[in-house]
Amino acid sequence: MSIQPTTNGASGASSSQDKPFRFLDLPPELREVVYEKALASEPLAHLSRFTRDKNLLTDCRLVGVSKQVKEEFMKILDLYAPVIRTRVRNFDFGAVIAYLNRISDADVEKLTKDTHASTRMMRIEFDFRRPFPHNFGKHLQRWLNRIRDPARKGTDVAFEYVWDDEAWRYETPLVVTVDIRHPDAAEEFRKIQQTSGAHLQLSPSSLV
Repeated sequence: MSIQPTTNGASGASSSQDKPFRFLDLPPELREVVYEKALASEPLAHLSRFTRDKNLLTDCRLVGVSKQVKEEFMKILDLYAPVIRTRVRNFDFGAVIAYLNRISDADVEKLTKDTHASTRMMRIEFDFRRPFPHNFGKHLQRWLNRIRDPARKGTDVAFEYVWDDEAWRYETPLVVTVDIRHPDAAEEFRKIQQTSGAHLQLSPSSLV
C-alpha cells in the first residue's frame, strides 16, 4: 500500500506566500517612512554645478524602481535630506545661489530649521583648478555679500565647508582679498578661512 503525501492545505498557504510584495501597495504614509529611513542612512542628496535646472540628484537605488517611486522619493529628498552636498570650483557659488533662488520660501525655511533630521545643512566642497579666473575674488565676495541680506534667499541656511586637498597641487598659497562689512559675513569668512588652512590666504580689507 502506498501512502500519498498530504499538504493539509499547505499548498494554498504556499501559493499565498509566494505572491510578490508590491511596494506601491503600501499606503503613501508607509512609503514616506521608507523614504525617510533611506535618507537617514547617509547623505544622498547632491547638487551638481552642471545641472541646468538646479534640481537635486541622488545615487539612491529607489529612484530606479519606477517613475512613481522616483517622483515620491525626490519630493522627500528635497524636503528632508539632512545633508545636501555640492562642489564649488574656484569660489563660483553660482549653482548654489541658483538652487536657493529656485526653491520656494517654504523649502528654504526647511533648510534653516530642524525637521525630521536633527540638523539640515548644505555641505560645500571646495575645488580649485587652473587657470584661475580674473574675477576669482569677486566670486567669493558675491557669496559673502549675501550673508544676512534680507533681500536674498537662503541667508539663514547652515553651510559647512570642506577643502578638497587632493585638488590642490600648488605650493604657493593663493591670496584673495575680500571686503567684509557685516558681522555675520565675517563669521562666514572665518569658517572658510579655517577650512582652507595654509592653502589659501584670505585677506579681508575690512573685518568687523
